[in-house]
Amino acid sequence: MADSRGDAEQRPSPEALLEAARREEGRTGRLKIFVGAAPGVGKTYEMLQTARARQKDGYDVVVGVVETHGRKETAALLDGLGVIPRRRIEYKGQSLEEMDLDAIVARQSADRAG
Repeated sequence: MADSRGDAEQRPSPEALLEAARREEGRTGRLKIFVGAAPGVGKTYEMLQTARARQKDGYDVVVGVVETHGRKETAALLDGLGVIPRRRIEYKGQSLEEMDLDAIVARQSADRAG
């Protein structure tokens, strides 16, 4: 696989990330899952509206990956939100895009350091 993940060895293990999360005092995360019975019922739209509200309340919000499926109203909700560009990889002669986990982790690490 021609993935070119030379920096994968430097990425912390999942166990190390969990341990670091446990050590943070007074900070607890919450996972919110948006579920819909069918495509087009508004999951992404609702998620982006919630993200914008959280950002307005002072939270640091960034989008790792989003599919707007060409919906202009959904794409408009991305205005003002930080979006991490997707990572392009080559695999079996095809160019693919995926969420750039390394960039997201690096962003979080930079925020903690600063």
